[in-house]
Amino acid sequence: MPQNDIIMSKRDIEFLKIVPLRGPSMWTYRPVLEAWIDIHDLEDAPSNTIPGFYERLSAWLPSLVEHRCNYEARGGFLRG
Repeated sequence: MPQNDIIMSKRDIEFLKIVPLRGPSMWTYRPVLEAWIDIHDLEDAPSNTIPGFYERLSAWLPSLVEHRCNYEARGGFLRG
């Protein structure tokens, strides 16, 4: 069975706990939610093997382009 078939066989994502975080933090002054999730079979799958993942993530969170991890440059988080 190809790796992609294994990845797509179970798509459950379980929200274990959602915690509202109030007050300022080092990232924002707005209230935010912390979500504890279990991604089940997707844990062993790199995000670049999930069809449409990059497109959906960047559409839902367009400000990710400002995240500079890995490459220390604008768009670093979304860079492949």
